Amino acid sequence: MMGEEAKRLEELLAEPDDDAGVANGEQLTQTHDERNMGVLRSWFPRWVRNATQNWPTLEWEFGRRDLSLLNLAHIDHERERIERHWRGPAIVVGSGPSLNDAAPLLKDWKGMVFCTGSNAKTLMRYGREPDVIGMFDCGDAVYDQIRGARYRKAKLVTNPSVSPKVMRWWRWPHASRWNKRYYIMNHFGHDWFEDTLPVLFPYIRCSVMNAGSTGNNLVQIAWFIGCSPIFLVGFDLGFNEKVYRADMFERPWTARVQREGWKRHKVDVQLKREGTLLDPWVRVCAPPPPPTRKIYRTAKGLLTTEEQIEYKMALFDIWRIDRMPMINCSPRSLIDPEEMPYVPIEEVIKSGGKGFEHLYKRGEEIDRIGEAVHARHSRASDEGDVDRQGKGVRPESGGGVRPDQGGGGAADGAGRVKRFADADSRASDEVRRAGV
Repeated sequence: MMGEEAKRLEELLAEPDDDAGVANGEQLTQTHDERNMGVLRSWFPRWVRNATQNWPTLEWEFGRRDLSLLNLAHIDHERERIERHWRGPAIVVGSGPSLNDAAPLLKDWKGMVFCTGSNAKTLMRYGREPDVIGMFDCGDAVYDQIRGARYRKAKLVTNPSVSPKVMRWWRWPHASRWNKRYYIMNHFGHDWFEDTLPVLFPYIRCSVMNAGSTGNNLVQIAWFIGCSPIFLVGFDLGFNEKVYRADMFERPWTARVQREGWKRHKVDVQLKREGTLLDPWVRVCAPPPPPTRKIYRTAKGLLTTEEQIEYKMALFDIWRIDRMPMINCSPRSLIDPEEMPYVPIEEVIKSGGKGFEHLYKRGEEIDRIGEAVHARHSRASDEGDVDRQGKGVRPESGGGVRPDQGGGGAADGAGRVKRFADADSRASDEVRRAGV
């Protein structure tokens, strides 16, 4: 970060316990319902507009191939969970500052790698093409995040509300048009997601509950398609005084076009040399958080925002619902080792993700941890809301678990992958999952 961006962060950090600066603590000032309604008000018009613009493209593609997310799973949904984990361990990559140290190591990882659009080119820069790129946001910024690279094997997992620019770009020569899988984004209690979208796109046949962040949604998808255990890399959910998030990379020609149109002579692009080869990537420093976001300093000195605290709560809601074997590999994270097992990424890669069974949390232990996380971070001034959020998931009579209709994590927080009962029905049934 340089110039005004660095100055902005320095000013914030110099004003502790002030509404415009840094506050001490880790509790939210909004309830989940308040935040969810804010998200819906902000993004709903864009979701609707993008879905209607993308409808002809999906009609054409599904008329030739079935690109539903269900086909990426290749599983028998009537079998027990333990029988369908044939894909092995997987790494889900977030965008926290610790990714700067972990990214060069991922080229030696033999399992699947799931990443967001914002760090896809970071992995490409270090020689590891991701297996799955999650595109969940509907803004045009996601288009800028993936353009400028060629993806040979990566599959794009997205929904009909993604930016139309992404839909037009994801084809030859940048990637294969058919290396895509679609799902329907879902929010609790909203007719557009639960009733209208399944009618507009009946061939997709499954939905993913919005869990606030792309990383959280990828955790759901990795588990759904048969990956276990799941290792979290770059899930810092916080930052330090110098780095807000992991570095991003651009191709030189992409950086020029974005900044100066075609007037290349006005752009000063510094290229590095590695040995005798010219590095084709340009490092793009991450900006500080927007002025509208409140910054908190935790007891351990980690800086975070309300948004990132919500992401953590949503992640633990997912964990309570699916109870998958999950290990954190982010060394300085808002997730404490007491809350989720921690293993350095070097050990995970060296062992191939095997040999950590003794660290897995299970059953009621995950429930207790999830309730403690909600009690720790939720708005303390509303005891009823804290209690509701802390008990946001409950067992069904059939042995599965699901979120309560009223709450969850950030932007409906706790979620899972759903499968529609049939193409013509607006109802959907939960994908069967047995306990671990």
